[in-house]
Amino acid sequence: MKSIVQPIAAIALVLIFCSCATMDSGPGGVQVSLVNLSAREATVFETSMLFTVRLDNEGSEPLQVSGAVHKIYINGSYIGQGMVSEAVEVPCLSSTTQTFTAHLRNWSMASRIRTLIESKRFEYRIDSVLYAGPGNRRMRVSNNGILDLNDFKHAKQ
Repeated sequence: MKSIVQPIAAIALVLIFCSCATMDSGPGGVQVSLVNLSAREATVFETSMLFTVRLDNEGSEPLQVSGAVHKIYINGSYIGQGMVSEAVEVPCLSSTTQTFTAHLRNWSMASRIRTLIESKRFEYRIDSVLYAGPGNRRMRVSNNGILDLNDFKHAKQ
């Protein structure tokens, strides 16, 4: 079991620390960025990771966020999600952070983990829904990208 959890945690950490992922909701001026990640616990079927996201409000009015759902994909496969039910106010032209637990599905990654590690190249996507503003309107934000670990070999030297 430990052999599955460590590679999943390593991939997730690399995605967080190297991708600088930012999700833009478009005209609303709200962005969500992943800023931290740590492993919590693991079972045969899932690994729990603690994620911290930064909510940026580029608007001129405070933004009331009553909750959020964040879905995580690697190489096109859904691997898990995290939800936030705590309300937070993001002041105008400011930001705040939220921390939540995401449950990653080990079985969805088990057959691909060796290929992912050997290729050192990952495609990722994060789809988020923020419940914000009057009437808790749904604000969809998304990010995708490619992380190639081979690009970081030269930085070590």
